[in-house]
Amino acid sequence: MLLEGQQVTLTGVILAEILQGARGEAEFQGFLLRTSHFDYLGESKQTWVKAGQLGMDLRRLGRAIPLVDLAIAALALEHDREVYTLDEHFGRVPGLRLYHPPSRRSAT
Repeated sequence: MLLEGQQVTLTGVILAEILQGARGEAEFQGFLLRTSHFDYLGESKQTWVKAGQLGMDLRRLGRAIPLVDLAIAALALEHDREVYTLDEHFGRVPGLRLYHPPSRRSAT
C-alpha cells in the first residue's frame, strides 16, 4: 500500500483537503502527525503558469477541469509524479500519469 511504503507526496491543496475533513482538534492533530513524514511539493510561479496553460488548453477542447485539480496536475507533471485519484477528469490532462493500485484478486 502507498501509505505503508511512504510513497506519498502531498501538495498544499491535498494537505488542506485532508485536514479540513477532521471532526475536531484531536483528529486534526492526528491527521497532521500522520502526514508529517510524507514528501511535500510546493507550487512555484511556473507551476501556476503550467496550470493556467493546461486549463486554457482543456477548456478550448471542451474538457475543462477545476483549478485546484489543474494545480495538482501541473505539479505532478513538473515533478514526474503519478496522481492517485478517483476523479476521472484527471485522465483529460495530456501526459499526466495516473496511479493504478495493484489488483487484489485472489488466486483460485
